Amino acid sequence: PTPSVDDDDEPGTVAAVAQAVAQLHVYGADNTLKTTAPVSLAGISIGRSKREHNDIVLDDPQISKRHARIAYEKGRFV
Repeated sequence: PTPSVDDDDEPGTVAAVAQAVAQLHVYGADNTLKTTAPVSLAGISIGRSKREHNDIVLDDPQISKRHARIAYEKGRFV
């Protein structure tokens, strides 16, 4: 779905950046839901280190400290 941003919100402003446009669901190897997090226009970062300022921290040695970033750009998630 296309995120709706009020006319008063410009990309990069606090109101536009804070708006959640989707939910990310993280499942474990046993297919159980581990966590759910909102994805805003600013994006979301995933990794195993809290010090790297990740939004979602996963306790898995196969995940790098700064593993992935999901962002909404030009009408799609990248």
